[in-house]
Amino acid sequence: MPTAIPTITFVPTITFVETMRGQVVMSQFTGAEKYRAALADPHAENAALIDASLAEGEERDLVLPMSWQDLTIAVENRPGANGEGLTGVISAGKIQVGGLAEEPLQIRRGEFCLLPITPAGERRMRYRLECLALDGRSYLLYGFKRIARASGRLLPLAIWQDTTTLYVTIYELSAHDALKALVATGVIQIHPYDFLQQLFTLRSLYAAGPWGALCNIGRFGRFFATGVLAAYGWGTQ
Repeated sequence: MPTAIPTITFVPTITFVETMRGQVVMSQFTGAEKYRAALADPHAENAALIDASLAEGEERDLVLPMSWQDLTIAVENRPGANGEGLTGVISAGKIQVGGLAEEPLQIRRGEFCLLPITPAGERRMRYRLECLALDGRSYLLYGFKRIARASGRLLPLAIWQDTTTLYVTIYELSAHDALKALVATGVIQIHPYDFLQQLFTLRSLYAAGPWGALCNIGRFGRFFATGVLAAYGWGTQ
């Protein structure tokens, strides 16, 4: 009997291109073992400690520029169960990290997660990039945006700050892609001009016809808006 050909189902997807710029400090220059120990696991997501390490670098004039330019992100517009958010891939981009490599890092694998819920009821945007330098060394760049209650902040300002600020930890990887050590911390942001550029790159894929594409973008926008507002206590999770 002939072998049945499997059916390939394409999930409605949203794509966009994102650019963020900011600063980074090499862990070896801060000389602070407390940062390396507390941030040894990227999933710790300690924004306050990353801010502190960068501030220490600024005081000692050790900060360098970092930019993640033209990240091509494709997100499946299908929420996961139990508040896992939308998942996607980062397929391309120009990653510049001052002090780490003179040439842009090459992205080997990129993962993205939009607005998963944390146990504390906050939301996240998570970026995970496995990158390769020209000298052969491999790195994991882990970034997160923390969407949390806006205590003492106006809601519009809180939304802008939280959704455009990415906290970054960078780790060298072993030959087997295991974490070796924390090598840098930093913070990068979406600038207003880059945000406007990003809006013009928004596209719908795998949705039938113009109406389907419009509905796909509408569902994506609704998921984003309700998820962000829920993190600030508006609406329900």
